[in-house]
Amino acid sequence: MGFYLESESCQGEVKAFTQAAEQQGGIRQGNVHRVFKVIKTEIPREAHPTGWQSLLGYEFYETDRLTGRVREFDHLLMGNQRDIRYWEKLEDLADDIRKTLHPLSVPTAPQVRGLLDSQPPADAEPASVTISSGITVYVAETTSDLSAERDNIKRELQQRGHRIVPDQTLPLNVAELEQVVRNYLQQSSLAVHLLGDRYGTVPEAERRSIPHLQLDLATERCGQTNFTRLLWLPPGLQPTDERQQQLITLVKQDSLRGSEFLQLKLEDLKKHLHTKLAPPPPVITNGHQEQAPTKVYLIYAEQDYTESKTLDDFLNDRGYEVLQPPLGSDDQQSLQQYHLDNLKLCDAVLIYHGQASPMWAQVKMQDLLKLQGLGRSQPLLAKALYLAAPSNPQKERLRSREVVVIKGYDGFKAEVLEPFLSRLQNGPRVGS
Repeated sequence: MGFYLESESCQGEVKAFTQAAEQQGGIRQGNVHRVFKVIKTEIPREAHPTGWQSLLGYEFYETDRLTGRVREFDHLLMGNQRDIRYWEKLEDLADDIRKTLHPLSVPTAPQVRGLLDSQPPADAEPASVTISSGITVYVAETTSDLSAERDNIKRELQQRGHRIVPDQTLPLNVAELEQVVRNYLQQSSLAVHLLGDRYGTVPEAERRSIPHLQLDLATERCGQTNFTRLLWLPPGLQPTDERQQQLITLVKQDSLRGSEFLQLKLEDLKKHLHTKLAPPPPVITNGHQEQAPTKVYLIYAEQDYTESKTLDDFLNDRGYEVLQPPLGSDDQQSLQQYHLDNLKLCDAVLIYHGQASPMWAQVKMQDLLKLQGLGRSQPLLAKALYLAAPSNPQKERLRSREVVVIKGYDGFKAEVLEPFLSRLQNGPRVGS
């Protein structure tokens, strides 16, 4: 973008397009923009073309956290090894261009008449822009060390039809920033805040960083109907910045209603978000209702993560929605809350017991016996304990009149799950 900005002919292109766009509804239409800023290297925002400074850019570079040097992405790293950062960013750009061009390419009736006449009528409306049918999610701006994680979450949510804000660069003036963020939060049903090792940029005449400010502004909506503030930390995070340490200590002690705190793997966070944002069961019309997928909570210990994938794949292939257990965190309070939320959301529970201790399995089975006391209103359709290798006397003594015990010591066989699966065919689902 640097060479582009220095070229007089390119500056003329920018000016001509901006003027033409203003005569046809503006640079921004609905929730999309007709300009895509591809930023190959770091360029101060004030050097961007006038009128485009607030537009989000597709940054093909990152700043080294230790040296402060800017390192540009390339399509290859070494030899034939692909630079995944480059290709993911390129995929985001291509997908956003596609989404923008599609509604713009479908002219409204007045525009069709104008095209046929080679001259649009004076009262013609600009092309309508399709607005996402999903939920509006505020994915807070982060520090540079978490930009890849933020892009990852943003990409997946957009692919599922959700609208992601902010969709413009946040202003650096504190008063303007607070107003813009509040407006975005008012439109949102969920705010996601990713916290990492760094504290972030502190605007002039302000003591809090931009990530900290966004957190505080989101607390104003905590407790309101149809809004949740979700805070996430990567597992094992130990910030070196004292300000960030203090902030994380505060959020861990936070007990605000409508606020969640999770410290788990990124993939588990995304699964939690998808479950949380899943559409409600369809409304019954004329006595008919589409059946929502049955949710099976597959519980396993971290040491059984790889081996349990066979069961996970089998259930997914059968059309079940598989909820995953929380893993990879030292925060026992967050892990337990996530586990309890899954127990309330699911229709059935399948415990995979392989390498974990017998005590681990007994604790999980106890949870199934006291569900009503944990806040669940409906009974589960099915409860099962799947015993995987290695076999031992302790596992053989795990029995229950309420929980189906399945022995899979010799490897997975679909038929051994039939007692569990047959119970999933009957009874009301959660939320039905």
